[in-house]
Amino acid sequence: GQSAVHTVLMKPARERFKAKLRDFLPRMSRPRCTIFMSSRPVDWNTDPEIVLELLSEELALPLKWKESVEALSRVGLEDLFECGPSKELKAILKRIDADVWSRTCNVEV
Repeated sequence: GQSAVHTVLMKPARERFKAKLRDFLPRMSRPRCTIFMSSRPVDWNTDPEIVLELLSEELALPLKWKESVEALSRVGLEDLFECGPSKELKAILKRIDADVWSRTCNVEV
């Protein structure tokens, strides 16, 4: 089925989501590596406040898997792990980059 996540329909929920994310802020550290979000990469050592802001923005932004995979490839992606019960990301990757797809592992959590 279709979902409103990652569409402008989620803008009203963004502030509530952001407030929930803030609950984690005291336990968050700066990233120790670059984080690749759908909208843009986030450099290591980024202030956790900025990471939370970007995460809340992602809720209402369209996914950019192709651009994300291309960015990962440019920095030398060796392996990709999809965590969760579905294999949707791996299926999307097959259409974007067969080489990355072949190096993607699914890990059920």
